[in-house]
Amino acid sequence: MAIVGTIIKIIKAIIDIFAK
Repeated sequence: MAIVGTIIKIIKAIIDIFAK
C-alpha cells in the first residue's frame, strides 16, 4: 500500500500547484 500513499502525495502536490 506504499504505492497508494505515494500516488496520494503526488495528487496532493498537483492540487497544491493548481490551488495557487
